[in-house]
Amino acid sequence: MKRYEADEVDIQILSELRKDSRITLRRLAETVNLSAPTARARLQNLEITGIIKRYTVIVDYERLGYPIQAFVLLQGVRRSIDHNELLACFETTPEIIHWYGLAGGKDYLLFLIADSSQALKEHLITLRELGATSTFVALDGTFGSGFPTKPRRPWEEEPPAGYRIDDEDQDHSEGDGSPR
Repeated sequence: MKRYEADEVDIQILSELRKDSRITLRRLAETVNLSAPTARARLQNLEITGIIKRYTVIVDYERLGYPIQAFVLLQGVRRSIDHNELLACFETTPEIIHWYGLAGGKDYLLFLIADSSQALKEHLITLRELGATSTFVALDGTFGSGFPTKPRRPWEEEPPAGYRIDDEDQDHSEGDGSPR
């Protein structure tokens, strides 16, 4: 998969959308000092390339009636369990808000919510049928406050000595490199 090379304007657009995904195109364009058509083209490019996967909301689960939020490390998942069925189970359990496949000795990290300690206990009993668990109850925190403020550049001038760029990774476009 070819990595999209975001520039400073792309990062500004993404930063504004993370603050308010319902920002109007006009306001977004003003904030990042672009014309509305150029901002629209930039935004569409970020969507088409998959940088923006979807627009969403951040939910306050406690106010919604789920005061218990926990991270659960699941490890030693039995080999007899079909991987796709396991992921489907994660996706269809409404209390599992996020899940991540891991490397390094643990299999999965789950973020789940519960309306009571009894409900959390029931989820853990079910998960222990799959493998060993370690549970960490969140006392407070924030979601998604961090964000890069500049484009990722592994080096500023030239690639390190011996670094090879494959032909398919090279930019063969002409012009200023802005999205078309």
